Amino acid sequence: MNSFSSMDLKSNNFRFGSSQLSFVQILDCVHEVGRAIVSARANDFKIKEKSLNNPVTEIDLRAEEMLVAALRGSAPIWSEETNPKGVGWHGEGWLIDPVDGTKSLIEGADGFSVMVAYVAEGRAIAGCVHAPLWGRTWIGDVSQGAWRVELDTTARSVGDVNNPHNQKSSIWRQVSLERDARTTPPTWIESQHHPNQTLLNIRHSMKSPSVTQSSVGLKAGRILDGDADIYVVSSNKIGPWDLAAPMALIEAAGGSVVCQDPLRFATVPWAAPKVLYAGHSESLQHFEAI
Repeated sequence: MNSFSSMDLKSNNFRFGSSQLSFVQILDCVHEVGRAIVSARANDFKIKEKSLNNPVTEIDLRAEEMLVAALRGSAPIWSEETNPKGVGWHGEGWLIDPVDGTKSLIEGADGFSVMVAYVAEGRAIAGCVHAPLWGRTWIGDVSQGAWRVELDTTARSVGDVNNPHNQKSSIWRQVSLERDARTTPPTWIESQHHPNQTLLNIRHSMKSPSVTQSSVGLKAGRILDGDADIYVVSSNKIGPWDLAAPMALIEAAGGSVVCQDPLRFATVPWAAPKVLYAGHSESLQHFEAI
C-alpha cells in the first residue's frame, strides 16, 4: 500500500469528482458531521418511522442539515431524508446519506456511517464513507483511486497545514481491489439487519464464507480493507443514496460493479437493481453461471 499525508493530497489539488471541492474539504465536512452525530447520540433523541421498519431520528435530520449547508450552492443535492423521491438532473450533483445504518445508531452500536457521493451524467464518480466510531474514512474518485484515511477526528482540520500535529494525525493509505481475490470461493459480506434468503441459498450452494455488517458504506469499507471480497444485494428498497458512495469507492479502487441494467443515480423515478454484485473483479467471475 502507498501512504500519503493530507498535505500531499492538498498540494496535488485532488478534486472530489468534478465538483468544486477537494478531498480535504469533503473529509473536513464528514468528520464535523460525524463528531456531531457521536455527541448527539450520548443524549436522548427522538425516533419516528418513515415507513414500516424504516426509522429516522432527529440526529439523521440534523446531520443532513449540516451536509446540505456545507455542499449547498456547488451543485444540486439529492438527500435521503428531506428529498426521498429525488429531483433528478441531467448534469452533475450530490447524493448524500447523513446516517447510513440508522438502526445501529439507535441500538447504540458502531455500525453507521456518513456518506457523500458526487454524480455526473447518472454515474457515481466519487464517494466518501466516514465511520465516526471506527476512526476511519474511505474516499475515492474513479479517475484518481481510493484511499483509507485514519486520523484523530478531534483535529480541527485534516487540511490545516499550520497544525503541527497534522502529519501525525492523518495517515492516508491507497487501497486497491485489482489483486486476485483473497479466497476461493469469495467471502461475502451480508446485511446485518436485512437478510435475503435467496442470496443466502446462493452463498451456501457456493460454500462461501461470510461476514455480516450494517451500513452499505461500511460493507464497501470492509471490502476495501480486505475483510471480504464481494457484496451482493437484491432489494427493491435500496435507494440511490445507499449505493452511490459505496459503488464509487469500489470502482475507484479498481473493483467491479455488475448488475443487469446500468445504475442511473440521478434519474427519477429511481430504479433499484434487481441483483447487484460489487467487489473484487476476480470474485465476480464466480457468478457467471448464476
